[in-house]
Formats: sequence, structure tokens, C-alpha cells
Amino acid sequence: MQTNETLLLRILSQEEVSEIYHTHTVYDFPKTELKPLSSMLRLLQAGDYLCYGLFENENLRAYAYFFVNRDILMLDYFAVCRQFRCGGYGSRFLSLLKQVCSNIRGILLEVESPDCAQNQEEWSIRNRRVHFYQRNGVLKTQVTSRAFGVEYDIMYLPCKEICSDEQVREELLSVYRKMISPEAFATKLLVRRPGMPRDCV
Repeated sequence: MQTNETLLLRILSQEEVSEIYHTHTVYDFPKTELKPLSSMLRLLQAGDYLCYGLFENENLRAYAYFFVNRDILMLDYFAVCRQFRCGGYGSRFLSLLKQVCSNIRGILLEVESPDCAQNQEEWSIRNRRVHFYQRNGVLKTQVTSRAFGVEYDIMYLPCKEICSDEQVREELLSVYRKMISPEAFATKLLVRRPGMPRDCV
């Protein structure tokens, strides 16, 4: 639990995750990107998922869900509640998160690659997202990936320590091995070594 003025960042219960799913998550993310609630709850019960909420005067302002892999987290979903966007809550969330997670190595982020955008609008949205994370202390690595047909730039928020790009790649592979089936790992995933070129498809 971490506070900042009137803001409180804390772990969400399963009941809160369920409520947020129906009142926020289904509206904040496209259906094609959204896990079933049952999958999230299964991961939570297994200790493989961690969910944080940012509250102001006990009212939810933002939330983020993470895969857990030893002393590394990987961001799965992150959203500011619709009516509170552009109010600085995303930045404050990340600031408090880094304090809360000071006992882990860091946090991995998959960010859709601006280089592989299909049009100017998509490029602009992706580029703004990358710059938002960079402004808030997230490092852009030279690791890139393709997962289920989507091209990602891999970013890293150091908490306890900065990892090299090769370490980031190894941690990412470790998370993927835990997240997806062996068949999908072999056929649907490509994690390139730092600096390797890619062809956007």
C-alpha cells in the first residue's frame, strides 16, 4: 500500500477485480484484447497475477494488472477510468507503483510498435503511449517481439535494479513460457535479440 496526498495505491481483491471488470475493463479495452474474467480470477488464485488500483478518497481512478514471474512483473492491462483521463492519474499511478514495487527487479511492458503502425493516426497513438511511459521513467529497450501477429517494442521500468537488454529478453521469454502453451510459444511468438531488425507485416 502506498499513498500520495489523497491518493492510495493498493492491491485489489478478487471481488474488486470482478466489479471493475464489469464497470470499467469491458469498456476500456477492445473485446479482441480482453481476457475472460474467469481467466483473470484463475491467475489470481494461482498467485500468477497481481492487480493494483489507484484510489482518491476511496474512489477508483486507475488500475493495472500484471503477470507475476518471480521478482519480475509484466504489465497486462493499464487504464485510467474514462471520466478521469488527462488528469495526471496515469503518471501518479506509475510513480506510486515504483515505490510499492521497490522490492522487485522491475516491470516489463509490451507496447505496440509505432514503426509498424498501419496509418498516421495509429502511429500517433502508439508514439504518444511510448513517450508517456518514457516521461515516467520507463526505459525503451532494443528488444522487440511479435506475439500472435502483433509487433511490440519492449520497455522496462526498473524498480530495484536496471536490467541489460539481454536480461530483459530472457525475463520476457520466461514470462511467456509461463503465460502461454508450449505450442503457442513455438508457433505464435518471436522475441528478437537486442537490435535485431524486423519486418513489419
